[in-house]
Amino acid sequence: MSAYLYEITGWAGTPKGGRAWVETALMPVLPKDKGLRVDLYLAADSLYGDPGPAFMVMLGFPDRATAETVMGAPAMVQLLEAAAMPLQLKGDFMDVRRCEINGIAADDLSGDFSFVVRYYLPANNVAEFQEYYQRVHPVILAEFEGIRNILCNIPETLAGAPRIPGSNYLIGNQVMFDDVPAFEYANETEVGPRAMADVATFPKFSDHSVHYPMIRTRLLDR
Repeated sequence: MSAYLYEITGWAGTPKGGRAWVETALMPVLPKDKGLRVDLYLAADSLYGDPGPAFMVMLGFPDRATAETVMGAPAMVQLLEAAAMPLQLKGDFMDVRRCEINGIAADDLSGDFSFVVRYYLPANNVAEFQEYYQRVHPVILAEFEGIRNILCNIPETLAGAPRIPGSNYLIGNQVMFDDVPAFEYANETEVGPRAMADVATFPKFSDHSVHYPMIRTRLLDR
């Protein structure tokens, strides 16, 4: 599992156009020998969730130094800053925390379906919210039948990153399943209502969150 990720979210255009930009513009500027993992996320048709962006691409890094080198490279900075307005890009750097399922934290993403959840600032106490969320909520999520991954992503700053707007995240969560039917079946069990009810116990925050059902495609693993 990557230790850090840089999430690029495109809000303008179409999923097809977003994928074309990722494959023809973004991928060529990425080094192939830095241990990067690149995953493309496009909207899935599900009974659950909110309307999402045109695309999301998550660049996974083995360490912060590699992230700084790759994201601060002149070609990367120029590409993202030039595309920021036409594609309405947002860029967010996050520390990836793997959560256990049956006592094991997976080494890599597993499953094509991802439910991408993001909570937004402000919060009365950011550290308190992040600590409570990581300690309590994944324990419930781990009870979902068929769940493959649970990740908590903690926003951080990255020196030299492209100057594009951030998303104002408080914390990110991501759960993986084999496919949409597996995810929807799991939500129809008694664990679904318990996971939803747990939100009421969270420390005070903005009460703004989003839940995107998405299909993940691995584009690079080197």
